[in-house]
Amino acid sequence: MENKYPIIEIDTKANWGPYWGYGPMIGLDALGVIRYADRKCIGTGALLQNWIGDFFMGNGGRIQPLPTREIAKALISSEYDNSTLAAIRKETDNG
Repeated sequence: MENKYPIIEIDTKANWGPYWGYGPMIGLDALGVIRYADRKCIGTGALLQNWIGDFFMGNGGRIQPLPTREIAKALISSEYDNSTLAAIRKETDNG
C-alpha cells in the first residue's frame, strides 16, 4: 500500500513558539503548528506565511518552503475565522 503525499496536519490553536522562538519575524506571520511529510521532507514546526502568501515550516531558525496550494486547502479544512478563510480562498482562486 502506497502512502499518499503530502501528509499535512495543521493546528491553528497550537503554540508555535517552541519551534520558531518568540522574537520578531519581519515579513512572516505565524499561523500555528504544522506536521508535514512528503517524499523529500518530514517534520513538525511553526506554520509561517509571508506577505505574498507563500507558506513555510519553521523550526530552529530554519525555514522550509511548503506547497502553497496544498497548505491553503488544509487551512480551509481546519478551524479558521471567516476573514482568514476568505483571504485563503482568494489566494487559491488566483493561484
